[in-house]
Amino acid sequence: MRPVVLVHGLLGTPEAHFGACEPWWRHPVAPLNLPGHGRRQEVSGDQTAVAVNELCELIDAQPEQPLLVGVSYLGATVAFRAAEKVAGSVHGLVVSGCSFAMPPEALERWLTAFTRMAREQQPSQEYFTQLHGDRWPQLINSTTEELRRGLLRVPDRADLERLDLPVLLVNGALLEAERLAVQPAAQSGADVAVVAGAGHLVPRDCPRSFVAAVEEFGARIDQERTVFHERRRAGARKPSTAAPAPAAMPVVADSSVVAPTRTEPTPTPAPVGHELASYGVARVCALPLAAITGLSSRRLADRLDEADRLDARWHAESRRVAEALTAVVPRLTDRGQRRRTLDIRRLLHRGADLTDAHLADLAALPDAAGEIDGLPQLRALHASRTEMISELADGYEQARRMEQTLLAEVGLRPEIVMSAQLTGANVAENIRRFARDVAAGQAGDKRSRTTESTLVNLISRSTLKPSPFGQLVHTRPVLFTDDAKTAQAAQPAAPEPGALRSVCRLPRQLVAWVERTLCRHPDLRHAMVLRRAPIVARTKGGVALLVRGRDGTDQPAGAERVVRVEEDDLLSVVLDLPADEPISVPELHRRFVARSGVSSSAGQAGIEELVTSGVLAADLGVGEQEPAPLQQLTRLLPADGEPRLRAVVGQLSDIEAGFGTMGAEQREAALADLRRCTAELAELCDVPPPPLDVARSLIYEDRVTTRPRRESRSDWQRHLPALSTLHGLAPLFDDDAHVRAIVADVVQQAFGPGPHRLLPLYSALTTPKMRALLMRRLRELSAPVPMELRRLQDAVLAQAAVHDGAESVLDRRLLTEASAALPGWVARWDRVGWQVQRVRAAEPLLVVNDISVGYARPISRFCAAYELADEASVEFTARVRADIARHDDPDSPLVDLCAVLGINSNIHPPLLGRYLRYPCSTPGQWDGNSGISLEDCWAEVDASAGRLRLRHGRTGPVLRLVPLNFLLNDLAPQFYRFLNFFGTGVLANVGWWERVDQRRPGQAGIRRYPRVRLDDVVLARRAWKVPVSELPDVRGLSRLDAHRAVRRWRADVGLPEQVFCRSMTVPDPLVARTIDQQESWSRRLQRFPSSSERKPALVDFASVTSVSSWLRTVGRGTEDLTFQECLPEARAGRTGDPSGHVTEFTIETTAEAG
Repeated sequence: MRPVVLVHGLLGTPEAHFGACEPWWRHPVAPLNLPGHGRRQEVSGDQTAVAVNELCELIDAQPEQPLLVGVSYLGATVAFRAAEKVAGSVHGLVVSGCSFAMPPEALERWLTAFTRMAREQQPSQEYFTQLHGDRWPQLINSTTEELRRGLLRVPDRADLERLDLPVLLVNGALLEAERLAVQPAAQSGADVAVVAGAGHLVPRDCPRSFVAAVEEFGARIDQERTVFHERRRAGARKPSTAAPAPAAMPVVADSSVVAPTRTEPTPTPAPVGHELASYGVARVCALPLAAITGLSSRRLADRLDEADRLDARWHAESRRVAEALTAVVPRLTDRGQRRRTLDIRRLLHRGADLTDAHLADLAALPDAAGEIDGLPQLRALHASRTEMISELADGYEQARRMEQTLLAEVGLRPEIVMSAQLTGANVAENIRRFARDVAAGQAGDKRSRTTESTLVNLISRSTLKPSPFGQLVHTRPVLFTDDAKTAQAAQPAAPEPGALRSVCRLPRQLVAWVERTLCRHPDLRHAMVLRRAPIVARTKGGVALLVRGRDGTDQPAGAERVVRVEEDDLLSVVLDLPADEPISVPELHRRFVARSGVSSSAGQAGIEELVTSGVLAADLGVGEQEPAPLQQLTRLLPADGEPRLRAVVGQLSDIEAGFGTMGAEQREAALADLRRCTAELAELCDVPPPPLDVARSLIYEDRVTTRPRRESRSDWQRHLPALSTLHGLAPLFDDDAHVRAIVADVVQQAFGPGPHRLLPLYSALTTPKMRALLMRRLRELSAPVPMELRRLQDAVLAQAAVHDGAESVLDRRLLTEASAALPGWVARWDRVGWQVQRVRAAEPLLVVNDISVGYARPISRFCAAYELADEASVEFTARVRADIARHDDPDSPLVDLCAVLGINSNIHPPLLGRYLRYPCSTPGQWDGNSGISLEDCWAEVDASAGRLRLRHGRTGPVLRLVPLNFLLNDLAPQFYRFLNFFGTGVLANVGWWERVDQRRPGQAGIRRYPRVRLDDVVLARRAWKVPVSELPDVRGLSRLDAHRAVRRWRADVGLPEQVFCRSMTVPDPLVARTIDQQESWSRRLQRFPSSSERKPALVDFASVTSVSSWLRTVGRGTEDLTFQECLPEARAGRTGDPSGHVTEFTIETTAEAG
């Protein structure tokens, strides 16, 4: 195993500067003791030159090229000069506690101040005398003299740029000069890392983090993934104009955002081929940042850190006293006293605590024992630590009560209570009970702790996570204008009172159940219509049809199958009907009588049988995209019908229409009425009630303001060059890109290029033989197509070097080349949707949260909500539709796939020119046209592109399929996923560090990844992958001790004070997995993971309640946790929004029309 050669600093020894690292090294270490230090005598002449020569000899004596490590200015200089002399014999160089940008005169001033401190402070004198004897002042003098004579020359940036070796600079965050020194070092070609909680001597302050940084750097040298190697590759690609490699930016202890650094004047970007769409949506968190920052107990956190520093001093001083006792013990004549002193010495060697009795024993030693070096300081430390421990116990309880009081206060705000009502039964009541218990000082039981965790989650989400849920967030349309003054003047700090509206909807599954149930009641027989399922194949022996289940029946919408029935007179009449088009029951009877010549009663049983089999679907003509379906159903009820039925349906409609204006108590009563009405309707129609207990929510609520937010286009234009570059790469990270190519190849090989009728092709592909073939092909990740996709992705991912620094900067030119090299089977996206947040810094940053195909897919559901809240919002929908139409083409029209399936309860207005009718899904007219029938669709293989394509008719136009609304394709039924083989793709799951981490096999322990940035756009936040086994073990600890253990662990790992933590990792589809792993993931998806699994949760290590809540949920059912930096930071002034509310924008970039 590769050795590590260690060089200590001035007035240190290998044990003093590196001793704390000893338990953590996995590699063999070879320390050098510098001349004049420790037990070594000074040498005459140039001590630095002697040290360099001795170090070169030590390097040559190693069995293989070592990693060279030097700390502080003297150790770093000796290591650097030796590396210059024997660069071919060194694997890499690590320096720490120094700067390559410090001028000699500044270093001399620093050394003078250090000398004064060492001579004036008694503890320092005693410490250096213990290490080096009485000659240590002469050691400082000789070093200063060598510096003045130029014999000791600290390396500068020019030396660093000339050194032909990978170099890592590891500095602590506590000294500003050394924290800032990493930036110029990074610009000169070094990898850099800043360790939170460390000062000048990082290996002594944070040994575990230091060792991890050194050994991980050595591994990256082996992989050629350092800045040194990146620069070498860049030079090989373009030797005549090789530019410095992008510098890895450091992160400081408080995780503040560092603005992008320019190593040279930024050239004017080349014209981009994309522009910003004229529309967008802003999601604004309900609570201001002040609500979450008040939950940080900063004073307690500072005192805990101070207590840890006292503990570190105790460990250092206790070893010193233990060494002194070694000389005292032989002089003791009393055996009991000698035994007690030996026991105390053993405790001190381990750094263990002493009791007052132990200190009394030491004070009682006879005068003959002599003075014990360091004992007075140890007594003072013992007193300080005892006082601190008592203070911390009170401080912890005070902080906990303060945070609980604030949680209870914020938790009673209407937006929190009313959102809690939608998350589950009794949640709102538990919050009220928690507030009462806090006021009474009794919020310590298990129920209170559970509610405390719920409140921490709800408040952090309503403050920091702009995901649309209840009243935790509101949305508003965004219009981009070229008039910056108009945009600024029209921008209110917050929505005006009364401007916010709640748009509430019952789950679409429940509405479908109500509609299908009413079909069974005699009062609605007159309104019932039937729809024929589309034909798959028709032969002499019968006919096969694609039957879709219907929510509200014993076959839910997700259940799809091909049904074969024998043809008779009734079926012949049914087959003459257009697929999916409605026909009334009397009209069907009339046509049956006309064909068969028998009475209509003879066909009644046959119709019932066809309805039962699914060949005919019965409904009341209320389409799944109808914005107010219950109002439509209420209007269908006859005035002289069953009063109870009218009352029940009318009340359901009133609940949906009025829920948004109700107060918290009214809402609780309405939810109870909703359950009662559902049960009563089931009784009236003699059907089983729906399983409401498994519903995720009984009401879906969108909080909106319809007044558009006007944004200056010029403020966003600065980000367009980077977004344009990434726009071209988005389809590369579509997880189904290779799937579409493989399916096309299977179709080509099994059935020929076509054209084929769509539905017969689907039926053929779903036979057991073809399904087995498809599954085998899709699992062959070593096949050419998935290997090519992974190679292309890896080439992009490799541009961000894996290191402990804060940032890795991408090369736009290389990314542009990569997007130009995409194979034909990876679709190009004319429009890309971005979910982004702005960061206010010296140079504004844009942080990307999500990427998907455009065409208003990410905002389509909000268009419907705005129209329901205010009819005038149809203008915004019209604007969206007109913008999209610029990319439509009559010869290859854009086509929506309109369906509401399973968990998807969203609706949207028609935004594309055409739509494809899903089986028995959409009403006859949507946007004035009846859509395209599946029976009229043909499929063929586009040989030049290697993809399937869909045509309207055998030789008709190619349909560009863009499903606008379904959220999770993995949960969609089989036929919906089949249709997506003809689409352009949906999600660009970049998941930068998730993919990289899964593609680095054998990675043990904690893995650290930097922020990824292209110009002023952040594509991936800084991340830490932490195995559950690496978490602190707090079992059996008190709440205070557990909190201290977590904070020490955080500092050791290097996490910021505030992070987001997620337990679920989405598997990389291009990484091979066992069948058991695949099935386990499928089962997890089918039960639909909770938001706590899917979404990152804030962990504030300075908050007592946040840490407690995290500890209660951490590590459940997962192997790794993912931590990410908070970007934007959770503090005022950093969110990028003047109102102080965290805001996420959904925007689109579009290819230039035409």
